[in-house]
Amino acid sequence: MIDPSQGITSDSSVRILDFLRGVTYWGVPTDQQGNRKDAGNNSVFFQKDPQTNRLMLIIGNQGVTFQFTPSQLEANKDLVISALENIYNNVTAAKTKDINRSFEQITGISPEGGIESVTWPNYQSYLLSNKNPNGSTREDFELPIFTNMQPKEEVKFNRVGVYFYVTNTADEFVYQNQKHKLLIFL
Repeated sequence: MIDPSQGITSDSSVRILDFLRGVTYWGVPTDQQGNRKDAGNNSVFFQKDPQTNRLMLIIGNQGVTFQFTPSQLEANKDLVISALENIYNNVTAAKTKDINRSFEQITGISPEGGIESVTWPNYQSYLLSNKNPNGSTREDFELPIFTNMQPKEEVKFNRVGVYFYVTNTADEFVYQNQKHKLLIFL
């Protein structure tokens, strides 16, 4: 999968890390002041073990830690996959801003190390679309982002605070000047 002569700067490494940064909180957890804080349920990051000085892969907040070497990852493959399956999906705000940039979803790695993927028109489509890029139906459980909603009832709203992202600006809206009358009752 990774060309040893290129390491983490190889095209395949960059593609995989770009995808992982789009679906997980990838990085050492810090507060707004930059101080280290406890890992959250969806944290994934590397950290050197202070006793052995070896690079460790940390997943989530349950103390799931693996030595980051090919042999240890292979030996713990099922545990790594299970830990990753049980973290929350994360939305990366930076990727939502450019709706003209496609998003590559890594779907697998072949036994020979080739990357299997699907390319979405943009990150938002990957997160929310009920159709796959090939036009087939995407099942509910395949959506990275979803919410449970109550059924709509007569005279009762089933959602509040819905926001939309648009590429135009408020300057393009036309507001009509309305006249108000003041009524005084005696």
